[in-house]
Amino acid sequence: MKSKPLNTAFFEIRNYLAGKVIGITRDQSLMHEVVKCLFCKMHSLSEPMDRLDNEKLAVLYRNSFQSIKERVQSIFLPEEEILLDPDSIAFVHNTLDQVELNNPYSDPLSELYQTFVGSDSRGAEGQFFTPTQAVSWLVEAVAPKKGEKIIDPACGAGSFLSF
Repeated sequence: MKSKPLNTAFFEIRNYLAGKVIGITRDQSLMHEVVKCLFCKMHSLSEPMDRLDNEKLAVLYRNSFQSIKERVQSIFLPEEEILLDPDSIAFVHNTLDQVELNNPYSDPLSELYQTFVGSDSRGAEGQFFTPTQAVSWLVEAVAPKKGEKIIDPACGAGSFLSF
């Protein structure tokens, strides 16, 4: 059952990894590892894999990540690997199983970024995010029609454009 909000799932993943992962201490580094797993989950490992032990699941993620790096060479460096241990990969996988990643009205990467990068850091860099509920309400109020042009010079993560 996929009922958990994305930000709740990412917050749980962030807390788990911050308490467990050795050698990766900054939120941005942890976020990058979750991005790798998120790409794998969305593009090749979308089905639940309840019967796999953590070691086998980690091998599937690592193989999937190699394939993604070959297909989308502009996102990850060729030498990059998933640095998470098998238990952490399994935790991320199982938590992502509880959310709807293919909802056209959500932006998993934006939610992930907002969860892992503190509001102070985002504000200091001039990055501000409109809450999803506000985006939904504003788009509904404007009610854009197919074929109309949208201009959003400060689109950031593109939340308004995705609704």
